[in-house]
Amino acid sequence: MAEGGERHKVVDNVDDCVKAVDDLLKEPVVAVNCEGIHLGKKGPLTLLQVAKRDGFVYLFNVFVEPKVFNEGRLKTFLENKDITKVFHACSNDSAALKCQYDVMVVNVFDVQAAQYVIEKSEGRQLPSYRTMLDLCRLYTDVTSLEGNGEVQAERYKADNAYWAKKELSPEMVDYACAGVRILLPEVYDKQKRTLDDKELWVQFNERVKFELNFRWNDSVRDDKNEETMTLVKNILRQFSTKYTSNAKLDDITSEDDIEALKLIRMQEVGQFSDIVMKLKNQLLKRDMDKLEQALTENADSFVPIGLHHRILAGGKRSPDLEVSMAAQKLYLKLNAIQMAGLLTKYNETTPSYYISEDDKKFLRKLPPCTGTNPNVDPVLRHLYNVSIDSYVEEIETLRQKFQAEGSRFRLGDADHRLFKYYISAPEIPLRLKTKAKEFVDILEKAGII
Repeated sequence: MAEGGERHKVVDNVDDCVKAVDDLLKEPVVAVNCEGIHLGKKGPLTLLQVAKRDGFVYLFNVFVEPKVFNEGRLKTFLENKDITKVFHACSNDSAALKCQYDVMVVNVFDVQAAQYVIEKSEGRQLPSYRTMLDLCRLYTDVTSLEGNGEVQAERYKADNAYWAKKELSPEMVDYACAGVRILLPEVYDKQKRTLDDKELWVQFNERVKFELNFRWNDSVRDDKNEETMTLVKNILRQFSTKYTSNAKLDDITSEDDIEALKLIRMQEVGQFSDIVMKLKNQLLKRDMDKLEQALTENADSFVPIGLHHRILAGGKRSPDLEVSMAAQKLYLKLNAIQMAGLLTKYNETTPSYYISEDDKKFLRKLPPCTGTNPNVDPVLRHLYNVSIDSYVEEIETLRQKFQAEGSRFRLGDADHRLFKYYISAPEIPLRLKTKAKEFVDILEKAGII
């Protein structure tokens, strides 16, 4: 434990890590969280936080010393079956740990998964994701978290590698500690009691298993997506009898109906009754109004994410001219903000794994000449090329996997759709288009697809 009464200790060497793990192995329950650079399967994990029930926090600076997992025995601790690890939304943390350090966390209590099954038991069909702040607010005082998200967004927009630092600033320490202390004891204890009272442990364990796997295991992700979309379509089919043709979005009180409208893609809306199209357009208008307000009020700190692009993609596909024109206008504004952000938070040496997936998707839609035109900003030119190269490398990795597995190889539905997009979209550069077509041709010839 840290000296001088401090309630945290930064661990950045193997010896200190061994001592910290020895201390943590005495705990029956701890809270865990990870930080990184667009944390996930490929986004580097740079910091791992563990809170004890008394509020003391160990901050393992993986960026400084990645050997903490094996030589420091942190892997042994995370894979210990006797210690409960409390997470909020463990999927990205699990993907990073598994794919970057071969750590498979066990005995996980995910408060997001617990909330999901609790709401399902109360009649919800499509419980929506809750931020840590919103979820914890249901069970405890959240003063320690309020405002943190906005501050982090500003820092991240200015410095993409904010969490890749040899020295943690006081602000970073406070944020990292708050994110694990909040989970113990009240949130965990109250949710655990509810799972006991409602006898929901079987459903909970199934949901946790999904959360631990879907960000890195394509088959788990594809199965769950198919299950979710089947449920979405079943809900929307009931609209023809549930709502009149004069119904408005404000009339809908069912959270599941709203969630189904959010999840259905515009190109699939035509298979349902006219009221679904009407309500989908109203939802898009509402979401775009909120987006425009956010862009206006928070232009300096606004960070575009995949959700914003999905909203606008749906709006641009709408047969409602007012909706499609509004979406196109916002799309241009959002692109300008994202372009400016690229030139602020990245540089000419940024590696591909430091670039977020949302930014990579934005980059690959730029004209192919972006990568070769000397008049293009050198930072943008670099980002475009390393992003495209990373997609080419991903296809090559899959090709090698196919060579090793042969007829046992399976291409995920999402990857198949993506490769077809690479082949058909005019904005995709030739080297990526060619690589995708060659691989798809090989799989078709082998009868895999």
